[in-house]
Amino acid sequence: MSITVLYKKFSLIPITVKWFNTEPAFEYDAKSLFYILRQSNPLDDIKHYPCVKEYKSTTSIIDLTLPEEQLWETLDPKSCRYEIRKVLKMLDGGENVEIRNDSDLKQFLNLANNYIRKKGYSKPLTLNHFQRYIENNCGELITLYHNGRLIGGNFYIMDHPSRVRLLYSFNDRFEAEQLQKLSGPLMRYLHWQTMVKKYKKNGFLKYDMGGVDLSPDAETHGISKFKLSFGGKVIEEYNYVFTRSRAIAIAYNAFCKFIKR
Repeated sequence: MSITVLYKKFSLIPITVKWFNTEPAFEYDAKSLFYILRQSNPLDDIKHYPCVKEYKSTTSIIDLTLPEEQLWETLDPKSCRYEIRKVLKMLDGGENVEIRNDSDLKQFLNLANNYIRKKGYSKPLTLNHFQRYIENNCGELITLYHNGRLIGGNFYIMDHPSRVRLLYSFNDRFEAEQLQKLSGPLMRYLHWQTMVKKYKKNGFLKYDMGGVDLSPDAETHGISKFKLSFGGKVIEEYNYVFTRSRAIAIAYNAFCKFIKR
């Protein structure tokens, strides 16, 4: 099983992205200038096409075939179960916490880019980052509202039934001071409800937290701690960027060195 998406970067450069490749080899899409494998099994031979980039990445995988009670027990008791119980008490107290599937993508994009501007560790997103997956019926946005206000959301890519992977996750904690303490519990609640009540129920086998960095010095270490609090198994996968010809590979590498100066 895998996900394959074709798109044009800058509306000009044709690119094929294949997620979760399990084969020892692949067939290059002749229409694309670049062919990208994300979270792939290792390839036996990468010499057939020029490889301009090859690197490993780690992610946390939660086994959705486990009973719900066992999944609950694997959550970190203090940083995860305790926080989710806070939201359950809010619901018991009459507060309105709502998870929506039919979400406003533009509203979420605005929230996401506000978050990115505050943190400053990635480039702003556009609608195309989401629509390329939605149009291929493998992308889905799920959002959470507290008393009618959008608090945050998760965008997933789905390789049914093998894996559902978190691609983007953002919240509104930088925009409202009263949300700073609530955002953690609410986003953990969103993950838990989505993981168990939606994707496990719909037959998915694995819930991929979307990449973790185990280095304590990493800029995203706090986000990785959040993801690891759900008790998944850390695995290592491979990523490759191929291109049509060696001339393109040379030009691409020269460009990358130039912009890093």
